Amino acid sequence: MAPPELEPPTAVYDACVLYDSVQRDLLLQLHVEGAVRARWSRRILEEYLEHLTANRPDLGARVHHAPRAMAEAFPGSIIRSYEAFLGRVMLPDPKDDHVVAVALAARASVNVTANIRDFPAAVLAPHDIRTQKPDDFVVTLAGGDIAQDRRAWTASTKGIRKGLSAPDAAPKCWLTSEVVAGLNTNA
Repeated sequence: MAPPELEPPTAVYDACVLYDSVQRDLLLQLHVEGAVRARWSRRILEEYLEHLTANRPDLGARVHHAPRAMAEAFPGSIIRSYEAFLGRVMLPDPKDDHVVAVALAARASVNVTANIRDFPAAVLAPHDIRTQKPDDFVVTLAGGDIAQDRRAWTASTKGIRKGLSAPDAAPKCWLTSEVVAGLNTNA
């Protein structure tokens, strides 16, 4: 086993970062590449599915594909026993308590969410958990500068670029395109 400082971070992906398919695929690919140990719960997947169903009725039955595929492809990422951690942290919105409970159960050091204000640093710091937006998280994993770590970035994005309409776009162009909703290199 590698020393703790060489282990990839464990991160909980909140439902809101799974909503956009390209962003979700990027975050999952980082897990596949070993850059992060991604974690979530069935409740997080259900929350994601609930919002997707409400906002994208045009998807019909296809809406169930991504959460089902995630559960099947990454069974070790699903944190099942987190209820004992509910109520240990008081967040502004009690509906978010389960996300922190999953982080505590998973011993995660990062909560990846677009809702930073819902997870105050002062509340999570005593538990050694920091909250990052997806763009900040990706830049942190890339060593702070994606442009300088182009080889690692290319490896991590190769799989998902295949599914895009312009898969041969250079990684830097792909990153800065509007296709990557919510991500930017100016984090």
